[in-house]
Amino acid sequence: MAEVVPSYAPDTGPLYWHDVVKRKLDARDAVSQKNNDLLERYMSLSQKLAKEVERRKELENEVRVLSSSRAFLPRSEKSSEPNFSESAHYYQKKIAELEAQVSTLKDERSELYKNQGSNAQRLLDMTDIIKRQEERSRASEEELISLRQRVKKLSEKADYSVEYMREKDRTIQVLQDELSTSHLELTKTDEKMKQLKAENSSLLQRWLKKMNEEAEHMNLANMLNETFDGDGTEYSSITNLRSQGAKLLSSITSPTNPEQGIQKEDALVPPQYIVHEMKPHAAEINCVNFSHEGSMLATASTDKKVMVFSSSGKHLQTLTGASQSVMYTEFSPSNELLLGASNDNSVKLWNIKTARLKDTLTGHIGKIYSAKFTADASKILSGSHDRTLKIWDLHRAMCIRTVFTFSSCNDVCIIDADATNVASGHLDNTLRFWDMRTGNSIKELSGIHAGQISGIAVSPDGTKIMSASRDNILKLFDLRTYDILQTFEAEGFRIAMNWVKPVFSPDGQYATAGSADGGIFHWKIDSSDLPVVHYGHKHPICSLAWNPQVSSLVSVDKERNLLFWSSQKA
Repeated sequence: MAEVVPSYAPDTGPLYWHDVVKRKLDARDAVSQKNNDLLERYMSLSQKLAKEVERRKELENEVRVLSSSRAFLPRSEKSSEPNFSESAHYYQKKIAELEAQVSTLKDERSELYKNQGSNAQRLLDMTDIIKRQEERSRASEEELISLRQRVKKLSEKADYSVEYMREKDRTIQVLQDELSTSHLELTKTDEKMKQLKAENSSLLQRWLKKMNEEAEHMNLANMLNETFDGDGTEYSSITNLRSQGAKLLSSITSPTNPEQGIQKEDALVPPQYIVHEMKPHAAEINCVNFSHEGSMLATASTDKKVMVFSSSGKHLQTLTGASQSVMYTEFSPSNELLLGASNDNSVKLWNIKTARLKDTLTGHIGKIYSAKFTADASKILSGSHDRTLKIWDLHRAMCIRTVFTFSSCNDVCIIDADATNVASGHLDNTLRFWDMRTGNSIKELSGIHAGQISGIAVSPDGTKIMSASRDNILKLFDLRTYDILQTFEAEGFRIAMNWVKPVFSPDGQYATAGSADGGIFHWKIDSSDLPVVHYGHKHPICSLAWNPQVSSLVSVDKERNLLFWSSQKA
């Protein structure tokens, strides 16, 4: 029987599974080698037996020949030969030797038959052992496959745990940054409180002084009335400050007067034909945006590059300089500059004419998903996952205002021309409005979505704002009353990424967004009609943009496909 190899070594402790399997395989190889040796020996003995049998036959033939030759000899020849007795004796001796050899061969043959039977039995035993070893080998191989699958699952689980720990580390870092920011905000709030207390004391002194002056005026008026016996001139009272404030507020116009704004054109038809398709980047495209006059478009990618194309898709420039993924890009109103919001916590500014990096605006401590130019391109508004908004002065390339927003920011919009009033969409499902002159909150719309807000957009006439959320719903708000005007949703519509942004058509008549199923959904504003849906992508849509001058649209998906859409066939 084969020697059994233990699955562990008593001296060194338990072995790993691959050591156990190796030892079992070595044992099987040793048994197989013994079987091979026995088989070779058996074959050798069989060949030897065949040779001996053949030799015995030859000797028997030879004996028969000699016997027959002796029987046929003439009697005269036998008597005439002087040495006949010697010849007979010789032949008898020869026959005796041959018979002895034949007996020996018979004995050897018997022994060989016995050995052959014994070897056959041993061969059967070894065959059974080999079968058992093969079964054990198959079981070991199956166990090895099972162990490999388990190792693979454990490796995947370990990788997931490592990534989970990294995410926790990033979360801890964000919380630490938030704590630092909260301490800074608390310090600023204490300073503001002290300033407000001082201003309150000053206002109280001024109010008391004013009341004393009014009392003196009343006393003087009473004296004059007494002097003139009631015939004196009536003095006017002090103008009511609250009514003056009301008149001042009523005189303030909205950010964009609809009557003086963009004249509405005939409603555009959503583009439905794909006229051009390409795959320009080596990694996922996060954003696509047209220039203000529609002659160029830019794409921002995870490959750390921003590419500039003509409106027809001709490649013009490749802008580099970011050290991590570029999440958003936008042209300045004059098309002189192009910004890129990056995951390296900075906003990059490139000169379009020279295709060179002009400035890098650093100050955020979290990734930046959105940034916008003001109307005169003198400032930039940026929103970051470090829970702050920043206003940057481009003449000095420095931050001039930081506002703490209490939640990570996914998108920002400028409501008026100089970024005095801005809006931000956040990870906590809230849409917030800010006065950037003071850094104070104007309005906070919480509970409007069941998921984080991925993007926001202001209508072309400046009277509405639209939000898109991971709850797969778009909502339209009135910027003057903050009321919900419309809710857009549809069967099959799903927002795929946290940075997917909705867009308005150039005439403001359609709300457009890309879905995870590759469809582009167009909802008619001020209408209850079902959305118009066009399919051209097979993968989730990351970003899309309307051309502001013609009825065309560009969209990109998660597999880097860039599609150009038109209302007319190519």
